Amino acid sequence: EDAVVVVSYSVSSDLSHDQSPKADSALEAVLDGRLDPGALDWETRLRRLERQLKYYQADVCCLQGLQSVGFEMRCSEVEPRWFSFEHEPATNHLVHLYRELNKANYAVAFAPTLKLPGSSSISFGNAIFWKRSR
Repeated sequence: EDAVVVVSYSVSSDLSHDQSPKADSALEAVLDGRLDPGALDWETRLRRLERQLKYYQADVCCLQGLQSVGFEMRCSEVEPRWFSFEHEPATNHLVHLYRELNKANYAVAFAPTLKLPGSSSISFGNAIFWKRSR
């Protein structure tokens, strides 16, 4: 079969800032034991997301709420150098996820939708990853 596998996730990239509309409910869930505090850590969520994407072998993966640096549209196929800076800040979740998925031959396009409140450089947006082999 030539079915196309598409997955979509809302990654709510970083609940650690107090401007997040989800921050209060996440804190409440942690305090009453319904949520493991480690589940809010980006590195933990990154590894879980990578496992899910590799498990489903998705041809296309849509992510909403992914954190990045800057407020410009980005595409790995148009500006590969932007994704390859050696000392990328940890806050650029887009680049770090792309680097992992690139190993499995994925490309990405990203469109920012919202600047992080109180930050001049961090944004949230939507990313579409696709297998280059499709």
